[in-house]
Amino acid sequence: MHKILIINGHPRKDSFNFALANHYKLGADDSGAKVKVINIIDLDFDLEKIFLIIIKPMKILE
Repeated sequence: MHKILIINGHPRKDSFNFALANHYKLGADDSGAKVKVINIIDLDFDLEKIFLIIIKPMKILE
């Protein structure tokens, strides 16, 4: 059995990307694969903290 991970990074659930990922999942499911979908928009993380820890120091180094 194949294992497939679909990572969708588009912020809008009514986008073409979401439709494409959904159809890809349906096709993979039909083939018997084990499929997991991660929609970045559904993850709970603090963007401000990420900016302060990662992005801001990178800009200082430039």
